[in-house]
Amino acid sequence: MELTLTPSLWLQASATTRLKLAKDFGLHRSSGPQIITENGHVHVESDGYTVSDLRGMSIESMQKYVGTTSADDLFSLFKMCVAKVEKKPEEHKSSK
Repeated sequence: MELTLTPSLWLQASATTRLKLAKDFGLHRSSGPQIITENGHVHVESDGYTVSDLRGMSIESMQKYVGTTSADDLFSLFKMCVAKVEKKPEEHKSSK
């Protein structure tokens, strides 16, 4: 079974970070954004990237992106990718 990012995890990154990661990983959006307004509150349900679209961010590709093979946890690797884009060296610690 291949582990892939979920749209909910993907949406935890800022829009600017997601745009940069999508470009760096060659991701293509297959649908439009889904925004819900309820009781005056706006909630982004999806920015248009599906689980299928996010398959380009595999464990192997994220390891290569951050320069490590020691991390193999999808969540940790995604956090490292976000830190790399946002230039947060305290979170982007790769062990080669």
